[in-house]
Amino acid sequence: MTFQGYSPDHPLWRDVNFTPDWVYVRIQQQAASPIDITNETQETLPGADQPWTGDEDSLLLFARTDNGRGEGLSYQSVATALGRTMGAVKSRWFREVRPWHEKEAEEKVNAKIEQGRKLAIEKYKLPLRSLKT
Repeated sequence: MTFQGYSPDHPLWRDVNFTPDWVYVRIQQQAASPIDITNETQETLPGADQPWTGDEDSLLLFARTDNGRGEGLSYQSVATALGRTMGAVKSRWFREVRPWHEKEAEEKVNAKIEQGRKLAIEKYKLPLRSLKT
């Protein structure tokens, strides 16, 4: 097995004997036909390119408080309900909603949490544990 462009004292040669031959074949195949990622299309969710709304923030706030977690809500359930990715929901929580929650007055936060609970039930139809009994 030879590696064109590498001198015999290159550190790559130390590992040659420990790597199976099929790895080198795969590397050579990939080098011969590189993948063109510029033509790949990424599937985007319908709401992914839309700005966040106050209702979505309220739902996220409710889901991440003790009340929402007690109801079985997770990042994934909120993401599914909103038509966004879980990464987008987590990012929104850590960058915008949580800092607002920590610095805002308790009455205002509680009102927003209650609004989020109502939205979870009425608008987004999330399966809350308290509704199953």
